[in-house]
Amino acid sequence: NTPPHAGSVPADIPEWNAPELNSFYKSYVLPYYRVLGDSRAAIDQILHILDIGGNCPSAPPDEGEPCLEQIALRDHSIRVARFAVDMVKKAHRDHELLVGKVLIASLGHNIGLTTEGSVLGGNTTKSLLVLEPFISDLPFKQDIIEAIKTYNDNPKGELARILRAANAAARKVELNTSRIFDGTANSLDLEKIKATINAYSMEDEK
Repeated sequence: NTPPHAGSVPADIPEWNAPELNSFYKSYVLPYYRVLGDSRAAIDQILHILDIGGNCPSAPPDEGEPCLEQIALRDHSIRVARFAVDMVKKAHRDHELLVGKVLIASLGHNIGLTTEGSVLGGNTTKSLLVLEPFISDLPFKQDIIEAIKTYNDNPKGELARILRAANAAARKVELNTSRIFDGTANSLDLEKIKATINAYSMEDEK
């Protein structure tokens, strides 16, 4: 089978300072370059923000899991996006048509954490404000807004359910990993966690 991006990869592929973003782009964006269309600009803008400000904590201080504040937003966002795209690939024969909004929602769901100050509605509102100029002309703009607004509590729509599942999977990896470093994991847990980390390390090298 011919990959979706065959013959359409640009000569000037974007590059970021954070190597994990370049690896992610190569594995999860370029393979869909042709079908992403107008979504590409939004994805590039989000990755640019994560490159500059993505070292901030991936969770607000009041989220209830202090260890998650040690996970960088950039790492969390990439992890969520990987899980989300992989889920869609397994569930949909024509998953290429959904990848654009899946990438934007998963990479941008907490992008407001890169900004300072507070607004009514908290980080969800800030994230949507950051995304607004990038998604304003996209036909699935409302799907992205609804997903980011509802995925945490009462997911409305398929994209929200995908984002909720991907975020939960990412947080599970992050929480388990943090247990390795704080010494609370038992030996059985360690083997499972190391296997998970190794699997994602191998994915980065593809």
